[in-house]
Amino acid sequence: MRGRHRRKPSADVPASSVDDAPRRPLSVLLDTLNRTHDPSVDGDAIARSFGRAYRVRGPEQPCRNRTSFGDGGASSGLQSLPPPPEAPGSSRATCADLRASRHEALAGVRLVLGVSTAPDKWGERRRVGIRETWLRWPSVGRSVVSCFVLGRRQLNACSTPKCFARKAQLDGEQAQYDDIAWLNGTLDGQGPFTTITKVYHWYRMVSELLGMIDLRTAQPLSDELLAAHSVRHIAKVDDDTFLNLPVLEAELAALQCTRRLYYGVFAFGGYNPLTFLKCGFDYDYRGNRAHHGARSSPQVRVATEPAILRFVKRSEAAHHTDEDVALGFWLSRYHLAGEPITYVRVNDRLANLACFYQKGLYKRPTPNAVGVHFVKSAGGMHYVWAVIHDGMKPNATLCRTATGDGRL
Repeated sequence: MRGRHRRKPSADVPASSVDDAPRRPLSVLLDTLNRTHDPSVDGDAIARSFGRAYRVRGPEQPCRNRTSFGDGGASSGLQSLPPPPEAPGSSRATCADLRASRHEALAGVRLVLGVSTAPDKWGERRRVGIRETWLRWPSVGRSVVSCFVLGRRQLNACSTPKCFARKAQLDGEQAQYDDIAWLNGTLDGQGPFTTITKVYHWYRMVSELLGMIDLRTAQPLSDELLAAHSVRHIAKVDDDTFLNLPVLEAELAALQCTRRLYYGVFAFGGYNPLTFLKCGFDYDYRGNRAHHGARSSPQVRVATEPAILRFVKRSEAAHHTDEDVALGFWLSRYHLAGEPITYVRVNDRLANLACFYQKGLYKRPTPNAVGVHFVKSAGGMHYVWAVIHDGMKPNATLCRTATGDGRL
């Protein structure tokens, strides 16, 4: 990765679409997911679209009065309704409500979060840290529903004493908290990693549970019906990420009318869909011509495309990770087909946790951060919570003690 001085984007310029790039049929572009293609043909057009600003701007407004700058200036024409007022003594919406498709319990939910986690002891410790910190934000259960996402397939297949013990621990955890969304037919990652199949099936499952897919045709609902749905965003985040939900929700509220939103941390790199390998990695769009990935995005459309499903099935045989790069590559197909994606890049405000070391992607947490990545322990989650939620001044020594990580 080459170090570069990055140009500061303007806060007043809307995100770009595909500029003057020639359009190609979506079916042709999606077909490149499963055969040889020339990435240099695609990279220039996508990089040009990143040569504009991608900053959140403006407070939440009714959609009929606001232009969605992700659709080339086209308004959705639909009224956005605020969440209903909380009734005294009302219960909070939970992952169990999502799994059971209890839509009345989810009526006020705007954001559905899937926290990709691992079935090992490290994943268990991180889930403890998340439950004790950022899942305590007041909006959780009101405007936000969160589930820990785990693949179950290899757990069901194994028969060793260690595996039985792990299954018993996870089943006990589910009985106590009821906040795990099991993907029964899906392989999980090794250690903390997430697979392409796991992310795809999370988006597919939640889209079905929310009624965003017509099960008779296996196609997504129309743009008009999706825009009228109470849930505006479906996201995926890793279990080593602390989320500052008040900041995240405020930014997503300003983007609520944007139909195709890709929000998160972006990098650029070449990608070979036949081997599932990336190359030419860079954080500057002026670097290597390429495709890109992010940590969260609403994905109803990709969960219903046959070509993407074939790609996912091919990746499963080799248990491939790098799911964020694959997701960015999928969406680049839509972008180049003239179905523009609004890219909102928050790299500077969703940095890796820093204690003493503050270079490159590593920064100390601040109250205006969208979140903090690379928080590998429950102690680290508590430290970041104290800084962002409680207003504690960052303390490098305390940070290193809490995380137990001398590299930071």
